[in-house]
Amino acid sequence: MKIKQKKIIIAFIVALVLVVIDQIIKCNIPKEESIVIIENFLDFTYVQNTGAAFGIGANNMASFIVVNLIILGLVIRFLVTQIERMNIWTEIPIILILAGGSGNLIDRIFKGFVVDFIDINNWIVFPVFNLADIYITIGWILFVAITIINYIRSQKEGKK
Repeated sequence: MKIKQKKIIIAFIVALVLVVIDQIIKCNIPKEESIVIIENFLDFTYVQNTGAAFGIGANNMASFIVVNLIILGLVIRFLVTQIERMNIWTEIPIILILAGGSGNLIDRIFKGFVVDFIDINNWIVFPVFNLADIYITIGWILFVAITIINYIRSQKEGKK
């Protein structure tokens, strides 16, 4: 098996494991009550989010599914076509974005909403979110940071 194929398989397996973790946790959040995880800081509170980030565009599920599929398709295409050029630091953000987008897409398709449960409102006023959202956010932050770092490095090397 070629190195490219191995890297793609490993990337998809890691993404799948992250999706499974996300889905298992979402399925086990009690719907009736909040669970205090860290007093005055973190609760698990079951919320049905029919919108996008922060509940934007609630009840427009078909559009969210289509957009989610398009973005995931682009992420998968990028992963498959660029994986030979990637190192672990560029693979990790893509895997996180793929896993997070897939986890929330599964919710949208099979439940008609995304299950959110991480509640930090005792500490800061912020919408309830989920593990998949964390994957996506960290993935995009890392991807942008690594892209900027690589650009700066290439500019420095070009001046030498």
